[in-house]
Amino acid sequence: MFEAYFFDKRATINYRLYKSLKAMQGADFTINKLSKYMGMSYQQTYNAFNDIMSDLDVIAQIKSDEFTEKDFFPLAEGITDNQYRFYLLQQTIAFRFFDQLFQAGSIDVDAFCDVNQISLSTLRRRIDPYRQYLKTVQVDFNMATWLLDGEERHVRFAILTFFQIAYRGNGWPLRTLNVDTVTAAFKEINACTGPFLIGKRVAIQKSICSFSGCSCFGFGRTKCSVHRHG
Repeated sequence: MFEAYFFDKRATINYRLYKSLKAMQGADFTINKLSKYMGMSYQQTYNAFNDIMSDLDVIAQIKSDEFTEKDFFPLAEGITDNQYRFYLLQQTIAFRFFDQLFQAGSIDVDAFCDVNQISLSTLRRRIDPYRQYLKTVQVDFNMATWLLDGEERHVRFAILTFFQIAYRGNGWPLRTLNVDTVTAAFKEINACTGPFLIGKRVAIQKSICSFSGCSCFGFGRTKCSVHRHG
């Protein structure tokens, strides 16, 4: 599960509880009944529920100081599982790190640590689970140089997959590339037929590169160490 690379135990519990609450579709509940249903202690369920309500308060921008069980469904009505999942991802150090890295192609590690008020050792520990995953798709993230290393096609698709799975219905992910630019590129692809097959394949590669955040129709802007295949 993608979230497992980024969520700590608390976020995992909160997300699991939120999905269960949403699945109840407005049915009455108490913390006591909820704890038994979830197989958690009363205190653990109480804490998780209050975390969720505080999160929903931030997402919905309501700014209330106190919540009860009856407040959940009205507040969560317009917030899907995916939206809450994305909110939780955005709160994690590891997600923010890789999101920034993939958006820009490089990252100022010292500045990132300062902004997030963490030590370098904490950063290394937090990002290691996803770094280990990247190795399984033949992309290495070197924590000495803080750069990605691998064949171009593997790096591109690793970044593309990150954005597709992470953002999943939560808006356009790329801050440095306008959605209209990519839309126009795909219209060009779809217009290619017959003798333009080779050009179509090139256009597909360019669009994938653009969407992956590596560059706009080229791989040159990123500081990733890339080995071209073939």
